[in-house]
Amino acid sequence: MPREEFWVPDGPVHAILQTNGIVYLGGRFNYVRPFTGGAAWLNPADGQAELAFPKVDGVVNAAAPDGGGGWFIGGSFTKVGAFNRRNLAHVTRDRIVDAAWNPAPSRGVFSLLVAGDLVYVGGEFASIGGQARNGLAVLDRGSGVASAWNPNASGSTTPGIYALALSGGVVYAGGSFTNIGGQIRNNLAALNPNTGLANDWNPSANDSVWSLAVSGTNVYAGGSFTRIGVQPRAFIAGINSASGKPTTWNPGADSSVLSLAIQGNTLYAAGSFRTLGGQPRSHLAAIDLLSGSPLAWTPGADGDVAALSLFNNLIYIGGYFGSVNGQIRHRIAALDVATGQPTAWNPDAGGNVLTVSGSGDAVFVGGSFFGVGGVVRSNLASLDMTTGQPKDWKPGANEVVSTLAFSGTTLFAGGTFSNVSGYPRAGLVAVDAVSGQVTDWNPSAMGENGPGSVWTLHTAADELYVGGSFTNVGGQARNRIASLDAATGLATAWNPNADGDVRVLVRSGTTVYAGGSFTNVGGQARNRMAALDATAGTATDWNPNLNSTVLAVAVVPDRVYGAGEFTRVGSAFRGFLAALNPTNGTVLSWNPNVFAGFMPEAPGIYSLAFSSGGLIYVGGNFNSIGGAQRRHLAALIPTNAQATAWNPIPNTNVYAVAVSANTVFVGGAFTAIGGQSRPYFAVFSPTNAATQPAFLASSARFSSSAQFGFRVQAPAGQRIVVQASTDLAQWLNIGTNVLSAAETEFSFVDTQPMAGVRRFYRAVQ
Repeated sequence: MPREEFWVPDGPVHAILQTNGIVYLGGRFNYVRPFTGGAAWLNPADGQAELAFPKVDGVVNAAAPDGGGGWFIGGSFTKVGAFNRRNLAHVTRDRIVDAAWNPAPSRGVFSLLVAGDLVYVGGEFASIGGQARNGLAVLDRGSGVASAWNPNASGSTTPGIYALALSGGVVYAGGSFTNIGGQIRNNLAALNPNTGLANDWNPSANDSVWSLAVSGTNVYAGGSFTRIGVQPRAFIAGINSASGKPTTWNPGADSSVLSLAIQGNTLYAAGSFRTLGGQPRSHLAAIDLLSGSPLAWTPGADGDVAALSLFNNLIYIGGYFGSVNGQIRHRIAALDVATGQPTAWNPDAGGNVLTVSGSGDAVFVGGSFFGVGGVVRSNLASLDMTTGQPKDWKPGANEVVSTLAFSGTTLFAGGTFSNVSGYPRAGLVAVDAVSGQVTDWNPSAMGENGPGSVWTLHTAADELYVGGSFTNVGGQARNRIASLDAATGLATAWNPNADGDVRVLVRSGTTVYAGGSFTNVGGQARNRMAALDATAGTATDWNPNLNSTVLAVAVVPDRVYGAGEFTRVGSAFRGFLAALNPTNGTVLSWNPNVFAGFMPEAPGIYSLAFSSGGLIYVGGNFNSIGGAQRRHLAALIPTNAQATAWNPIPNTNVYAVAVSANTVFVGGAFTAIGGQSRPYFAVFSPTNAATQPAFLASSARFSSSAQFGFRVQAPAGQRIVVQASTDLAQWLNIGTNVLSAAETEFSFVDTQPMAGVRRFYRAVQ
């Protein structure tokens, strides 16, 4: 599993570099955020996410407080915390998944309603709680078993229940259906809470109902409909709870109403509309319940608002927007009830928020996001290796960062950018590795029509080797390959002059290995890969002759590995990865037999990294390698080219792999890896039984404050996480210790014991 403490960016990672306890990232992203999964438990005061809340692997569409500080959550997900949970789960106030409650609806859940010991569930499922139930069911809140109550929604397409309300001994259901409770009912019905049968109430909406609210003798509906019965009602309507007829209350919107909430004599509406009641109202409106006229409450969002909730005299909203009333608020905000002005509360969600509700000491949000909160980091970021959190290091490039290199206290970055932190920097920049300050170093990689692209950087002593698609760098004409003085940024005399893009450079001894799409470099015909004299820049006799682009190179004492998009090396078939003789460039018999199949993008291997244990980590776009099915990422044994058992299965391309000690860093375009939804960046700590941490005998003790403590023994230099559990099934991180090279044990005290609750402890790498 990926290490959960590491924050994640909101876009693809193309470059990873780890040094001095920090991991640097380059790519195409704007934020880094704590990884929360598809749900977050937010502090109403500061908007910070409670990271102990179990991670939801998938989308959360609906939530309802359980009345005891916990939440029932529904959506389209597969896992919550350590538990397999299909589309529905209960999380207690202690941030623990209810192990006994697992109704497992067959398809998505869109609405939830808790009433005493019952949980009403609406969605698009055909079975739930061990019973066949179409779209709507009642579950026991203790066992999760479905009751006999069965309205059995149906329709010409997949029926769905998207809104539920309970009032006056009646269950109101809205959605997309044509039959429910044994009667023909179009998209809106009133059901007997005991029998599940529909009563005579029959408004008959001509399209889907997305939200319901009840006040007095009226039921208010929002949706995609334009008629209620025979009466025109544009997307919002008031309906008499006795007759089922639409009332004269008729604000009228110009597009769908997705969420409703009532306070006093005011109904708040949210959706995709731009006008309501004939007045400009951008996705949000307040409506007088007596007259139906819109009130002078105009916060205005710049995108659809999917959910709203009244809590602590504030209106919390979630959706697809980026600003509210001109203030930046990414997909979630809190508004003043009286003025509509956004408050300072600004959690900043990394994806669409589909449900929001407040209860007790928390605001719960769910949606299609991976993280809530975070900090702005434009295409460059650094994370602390111990905490996984971002450092206060924020240079900020205006375009993609493709490659990183380190020398002394300076981080070099290359890419397609033209500006970093307000400084003109064409494709190349040097940044102080601690402060993030851009230095005066400015070689300026230029192409024929403006800034060029830099694809690879490699440092060696006082030189920086640069490859890309530029024609001028360091003040000199240099076609796609150059050596720069690392201190001044000026080009050296070294000038191999490639006729095509250079994608990778690695120096080993007196040789610089180059890979790319070129066919001539160092004064010689060399197809996509060459060995260049590190002093003269001329090509040596080493000539493997590949038929397509080389993207990665790794050099070890007895061979040179090349990876990329090629399928031939000389006359030998080698799909995307080959081992070459370091003396003459001939292909070796070593062959992991990479297979890509029919991939939507160019197949190949984009990154190579060696571990200190001798494994080769490969990332790219492939289906199998080393005799095993491995998609996009694998670890290979150098001696026999076989894949190890390690198999994280990212769901799409891996662009960067880096290894440091017992840690593997992976970056790419993926949004799922290691068996969970996790976007763009993941950190793994492969372990073996011989190096697992252990508790020292007779080390357990109580501290002076009656807090439990113990000692842990572990390999020197290792990072150890202490976890606690109340049931031996779900484990929460409660502390981290990084041993120095001289340490093999440490003490730990649990400073936050749970009164009256037995806790178990374990230590893991």
